[in-house]
Amino acid sequence: MKAHKDWSRPLKNPFVIGWLVMLVLVLSVNMFMVNMAIVTNPGLVKNDLDHAEASVVEILRRQQDLEAKGWSMDLQIPLLQEKKPVDIQARIMTRDGVTIVGDEAILFYYRPADQSQDGQVKLTRQPDGSFTGELTLPLKGKWDVVLEIKKGEMTYQLGRSLWVEEAGKAAQP
Repeated sequence: MKAHKDWSRPLKNPFVIGWLVMLVLVLSVNMFMVNMAIVTNPGLVKNDLDHAEASVVEILRRQQDLEAKGWSMDLQIPLLQEKKPVDIQARIMTRDGVTIVGDEAILFYYRPADQSQDGQVKLTRQPDGSFTGELTLPLKGKWDVVLEIKKGEMTYQLGRSLWVEEAGKAAQP
């Protein structure tokens, strides 16, 4: 006599239970990813991609010129919290750490996927040749910054991504 399985109760079938668990797991992970995309707003808004591509090529060329001279750019930004001003310092220096005096410096900040939050800070040149300024970012999350220092006819740029903590939260070590 053959054993007959009763398939009238599908929720007792281990295969059905397994598929349901996998479905719930995949949907949960997708909901988490959508939530993170909304909260952190990844990526920059680019309206003119041809101009952006040409700009990247120019930035890389200038970076190579800077390295060929043995110079480097230094940008010091402490840990950031939303709506809390911090002091920043920037400079161009030689291999030996000697500061090269630039003419002017501007720090541009970009909020990924939200152009209305973009802005810039004009930095003040100090007697030692470095530049200082105060930066306040209004929202928590990912920000991209570009430091631009001009010396004569040359413009040097340095880009970096930053994370801004929620106001009142202590920074994680």
